[in-house]
Amino acid sequence: MKNRPVDVPESHFKDLLNYWNSDPHKKMSETNTENRNKLKCPHTDGKTPFALIHEVEMERIQSTQESEYVNHSTDDFTSVMGPEHPGRVRLYGRGVTKTVLKGQKGNLGSSDERMQQKIEEMEERIQQRMYEKLNGQKDAMEQNITMNVIARLQHLNLDLRLDPDMLRFSARSHVDTSSAQQAIVQLNS
Repeated sequence: MKNRPVDVPESHFKDLLNYWNSDPHKKMSETNTENRNKLKCPHTDGKTPFALIHEVEMERIQSTQESEYVNHSTDDFTSVMGPEHPGRVRLYGRGVTKTVLKGQKGNLGSSDERMQQKIEEMEERIQQRMYEKLNGQKDAMEQNITMNVIARLQHLNLDLRLDPDMLRFSARSHVDTSSAQQAIVQLNS
């Protein structure tokens, strides 16, 4: 009781002393002492567990290997290409310096805007081409259908003579009208 810590109440300390002096605890303590003496590699790092020590050591080894690898690869490049020249920038070609690259970083926004504008222009051109192509296909189909209808009508009634101006009401453009009129003239002849 004379060595009781100040922050431990007296009743708790009495219970703790009774526990330490009990037979099951003494037996467990002796077993643990024997087991500790059997260890080939005793734990000497205090409360720090082996798992944490192992993890820290692995991280240290990895970081050392990575830095050695980076230094090794740089050394390989330097041994082949020679030492770096001040102001030189790799993989950008001749005449490109660090100051040129710094100047370009400020203009990236305008470059992106120009690229976006070009993309939009290309999309508009593609849409226009598709529209023209579809209209051409539609006109060809309409002309083909008109010719087929006229041919069937004449086949059913051999004496049928069609007026070329008759189909003008259904035509959309002058081109459609003239092609329909030409088809009628060809079939009438």
